[in-house]
Amino acid sequence: MEGPLSSVSRTPLDPRVRLFGIRHHGPGSSKSLLAAFADWQPQLVLIEGAAEATPLVDWVTNDEAIPPIAILHYAVDHPSWALYYPLAEFSPEFQAMKWAKGANADVQFIDLPATQRLAIRARETVQADVMSLLAEAAGFDDVEDWWEALVERRDDPSTIFEGLIELMTEARELDPTTESIEELADEEDPRPKYSHRHIEEMREASMRKSIRAALQTGHDRIAVV
Repeated sequence: MEGPLSSVSRTPLDPRVRLFGIRHHGPGSSKSLLAAFADWQPQLVLIEGAAEATPLVDWVTNDEAIPPIAILHYAVDHPSWALYYPLAEFSPEFQAMKWAKGANADVQFIDLPATQRLAIRARETVQADVMSLLAEAAGFDDVEDWWEALVERRDDPSTIFEGLIELMTEARELDPTTESIEELADEEDPRPKYSHRHIEEMREASMRKSIRAALQTGHDRIAVV
């Protein structure tokens, strides 16, 4: 999972669930993730991605599908409204799916459905980036350089995922958004507008719902990537 508000839950997780915070296309994240999977052997892998992508897992992990590849969601009436999920060989999400296939573990995408994300994106506002604030506080001018030093070049991955959960939980306190959805609307266009925080809260609610559903399936080890 990647994003400024990716702790998914404000309360302790069920012991059957473990969160694995990663960076898209991060080789270091993939290395740490595969090491953790090899040790814990999850039976179900839940991935932060539009829920409609779940039926495509078999296609993505097919031996004839050679990365780089991408999953694309778009609005038929407005093709420019689109969500892309590019996957390279070293992408953690791709490696998680490949590992699950080899281990006979189930895979599901659990993010807010693309049908809702695309509608919301058309009403999204621009705001400060919380990750940039964290990078600046750590003495970095660039978010990518900060994450590279924090995660991707880490020699010992054994505690990185627990640390990332704590970091992203604290990041909530740095989010500058305070306006409600109603306050972001204006007289000329009274339709709802959504800040990044509002969107993250909706995504997290959807993922919490998916995790709760997964806990009813009888799996004892559920990984959330």
